[in-house]
Amino acid sequence: MKPIKLKICAIGPYAGEVPWIDFEQFENKGLFLISGDTGAGKTTIFDAICFALYGKNSAVDRDEKKMRSEYAKPDVESYVDFYFSHQGKNYHIKRSPGYDRPKLRGEGFITEPPKATLYPEGETPIEGKLKVDNAVEELLKVNYEQFKQIAMIAQGEFRKMLVASSAERTDILRNIFMTDKYKKIGEVLKGKLDASSGMKNDAEKSIIQHFCDITADENDECAGELFEMQELYRTSVSIRNVDDLLEIIDRITASDNVSYGRVEEIFKKKNAEYEKDKAALAMARSNNEIIERLKNLEKKQDEYNQQKPSVDEENELLDRRKKATREVYSFYADWVKTINDISKTKDDISKNIILEKEAGEALESAKVAYEEAAKSKPRLDELKKIINKIQDEEDKYKRRDDLRILIAEGEKNKTNILQRENEITDREVRLKERISELKDIIDSLKDIHTEREKIKNAGEKLGSLYNRIEKILTDDSCDRKAMQDSFEKCQDAFFKARIQYDKAKDVREKAERQIECCRAGILAKDLAEGMECPVCGSTHHPKLAVLTDESISDEEFKRLKEAEEIARAKKDDSLMKVEEANIRKESLEAKMREDILGCLADNTSIGVSNSLHEQSESLDELLTKLGVAENLVKSKIDENERLMKEAEASARKYEDATAEFEKCSGEESKKLDEDKAKLQDEKKKVEENLTRDKASLDSLKDLSYESLEVANKSKKKAEEEIDRINASIEQSEKKVHEADKNKTAIETTLRNLQVSLADLEIMEKKQKSDLDEKLSAFHFKDAEEMKGYVLSEDELNRIEKRINNFYNELSNNEVQLKQARIDAEGKEIVDIEELQAKCDEQEKVLGDYTRKKNDIRHRIDENTKKKASIISKKSEYEKASKDYNICKTLYELVKGNTGNGKISLETYVQAAGFDGIIAAANRRLRPMSDGQFVLYRQQDSVGKQKSNYLDLEVLDNYTGHRRPVGNLSGGESFKASLSLALGLSDTVSTNLGGIQMDALFVDEGFGTLDRKSIESAMETLISLSGANKLVGVISHREELIENIQQQIRVKKTKDGSSIEIDTGV
Repeated sequence: MKPIKLKICAIGPYAGEVPWIDFEQFENKGLFLISGDTGAGKTTIFDAICFALYGKNSAVDRDEKKMRSEYAKPDVESYVDFYFSHQGKNYHIKRSPGYDRPKLRGEGFITEPPKATLYPEGETPIEGKLKVDNAVEELLKVNYEQFKQIAMIAQGEFRKMLVASSAERTDILRNIFMTDKYKKIGEVLKGKLDASSGMKNDAEKSIIQHFCDITADENDECAGELFEMQELYRTSVSIRNVDDLLEIIDRITASDNVSYGRVEEIFKKKNAEYEKDKAALAMARSNNEIIERLKNLEKKQDEYNQQKPSVDEENELLDRRKKATREVYSFYADWVKTINDISKTKDDISKNIILEKEAGEALESAKVAYEEAAKSKPRLDELKKIINKIQDEEDKYKRRDDLRILIAEGEKNKTNILQRENEITDREVRLKERISELKDIIDSLKDIHTEREKIKNAGEKLGSLYNRIEKILTDDSCDRKAMQDSFEKCQDAFFKARIQYDKAKDVREKAERQIECCRAGILAKDLAEGMECPVCGSTHHPKLAVLTDESISDEEFKRLKEAEEIARAKKDDSLMKVEEANIRKESLEAKMREDILGCLADNTSIGVSNSLHEQSESLDELLTKLGVAENLVKSKIDENERLMKEAEASARKYEDATAEFEKCSGEESKKLDEDKAKLQDEKKKVEENLTRDKASLDSLKDLSYESLEVANKSKKKAEEEIDRINASIEQSEKKVHEADKNKTAIETTLRNLQVSLADLEIMEKKQKSDLDEKLSAFHFKDAEEMKGYVLSEDELNRIEKRINNFYNELSNNEVQLKQARIDAEGKEIVDIEELQAKCDEQEKVLGDYTRKKNDIRHRIDENTKKKASIISKKSEYEKASKDYNICKTLYELVKGNTGNGKISLETYVQAAGFDGIIAAANRRLRPMSDGQFVLYRQQDSVGKQKSNYLDLEVLDNYTGHRRPVGNLSGGESFKASLSLALGLSDTVSTNLGGIQMDALFVDEGFGTLDRKSIESAMETLISLSGANKLVGVISHREELIENIQQQIRVKKTKDGSSIEIDTGV
């Protein structure tokens, strides 16, 4: 990614649209500097690039939601417009943050949503924040965090890439070296491993479950072995050999088949005995039942004989009841019904005679009402004439009402115009007075801008001095205290290391003396007078060496020497750290002294003199003086701020007065004259319209009604009266018709009733004659006697059925009794309890054998099914086990779990590529650090990679020791970070199809470098221009401002910041 041009609008300190920043004009030299006042907006330029690409600032402490400029006007849009190239193709991206702004009309605020659009060259634009974010990350192959570590080292974050963890570097290097495929290989293998493991475990669990469900007789000789195997597999899911399981199942099944045959043979024998005794029991039971049946039938016959006389009598009564009910009663019922009909018809005739009289009277009354209603017909004609007249004059009424409204509005407008004439006169007076006031204000404040500039310059000098003093009293003093603490800590560590070394040395020397004594004692042990000494050769031995009680082996002495050497190395290393800490402390104190003297020498700002005595004062005394100076400068800054606020207020008052004076003298005066002329035209027009409308109104004064509303009310009232008259006539006519129709219907009904009564009287006489004949024929004295025998058909049927049932039962019992006497002839009662008890016992024994047979058969069937299930799962288990073993071997290989040093395939490839990045970084770091530092990937003492394969350490060639990169000082960390970023950029630029970063942005960080280190860093950055790389730097350092010709200078003003571009030409 290489920037082409950038435009910023209403972002940060920039109030409006900033001119295009053309990065292509910096390509000849490649290096450019962004300089300017604190808070002017230098970092905002880098923020804008990072925001355009990723929708975020370059630093996490700057919120994207607060990017909108506080100087921006409500109608100015906040956005960043960025053009860049990547891998030979141009892109354009425009992005706006979300923000709240005042409404252009009315009060309150409106929220502008975030917007983003990416324009790839020759392709369809991509719109929407999320889509653009994803497209940029896919294009550049790095995310926001990775971009900050590779291409944009933000202020305060230059050490992040240097001290990043292995996991963080893995994400960056995955995109650089495209190692995602190795990671995916592991993921695919892990998926297949889990799948095959699951299939294997499922098949294994299924086989074990089926095997554990196998049952056996506890007395079976194989049962113990089966139960032990089942218990083993219940606590373990690993199968040793499936065939072993099948073999013991076959043995159990074979044993059960033998047991089943033995039980079956015994069952058959017992069942034959049971069937024989069961037949004897059935015969005895049948004999006893025949004798008992005979006794019961004889008893029932006696009971029937006793009931028969009463049943015969009831049967005769039933015959008479049938005749009364079925032969005579229907004649009686018809005769009674006819008598009732005659009575009812006579009643109806009497009622209709009364109704006929009432209907005649109602008809006469309706005719009189109709004649009265018909007298209103002449009134209908009068009402229709009134309605027609109102309809003809309707338009005139409307015109008169409209004219009255127009005249009222005209009078109102005339009054309003008089009021406005008075208001314009007042405006004219006030405008003249305001112009005079503004002229006086402008004359009194004409020199305010010159005074404000003087106050501002004095304030900037005081602010710069105060920042320098504040840095010394806070940051530098804290660093000094930290270095002092570090120095004292290193001293304590050195003293402890020296004590440990002295102890190890004393122990080693003592052991050395002991081992020498032991050697002499051993040699003198068997030495006699006259024998030659193997040490000195003497044959005379006045005092032989004695073997001491304490002894030490060579191995122990060797370990003591090694312990001494380790203690010596720790002591030397501690001493070197003490010296390094002291050098760092003294270097900082020297710089602080120089800076303090520089601050105290600023007589114009502080107002105190600098003496030669201060050169010899201690640093603490100088710091005390500097504290006093700080308070003095702070009070002067407060006074300057007060004066600046007054000057700003006066300047705003002057500018506002000038603008208002111009507006009042020109625009408002002109507007006042125009309003006066316009009002006179309007007044003339209103008076002409009022005169015309009044004349038109006089011509319409002869209308019949006051208004159209009153006329319409009269019209409506006439229409309602017409409706009432017509309704009254129609209703009267309808009542006459209904009354006539009702009278005719009643007369017809009366004639029909009289005819019907004559017919009913003839029918009654005939029915009475037929009834008397039936009563005589069936020997009933009269109708009342006959009614005494009448029953319902259900009651007759019930009685008849009971009588017939008795006769049938009597006949059946006689037949059965006769047969029972024949069957029981020669038979006697037999005792069957003994036979029943024997059969019950035999049945119980047979049940036990049946259950045994069923249990064995069920066990054989179930075990056979379980065996079939195990066989069906065997091939599945064996295939899954084979797949699992293959996948596990491959997965362990890819994940690096095959040896002692665990390293995955992806990490191995990344580590090899990272070594190349480190080599490229060291080519920058060696000259930048005068050959002092070299970066290495971290390794343990025996050379085997740790799990943090991508962690860094640094070799200090001055001491010969390696240490973690986190222990580097601020300046050293910046050099290493810059070198690593450049090495990373060099490496990714050569990776086709991967990441390509043709730009590097560095925000501050140079403040920790001395002049020599800055020169080395400058040489490194300048050398990049030959590699077609654009490098941008933000810094306050004068060395950089003096030596980097291509610059973007940011200036801070009261209305927002502006930029000035210097290409150095």
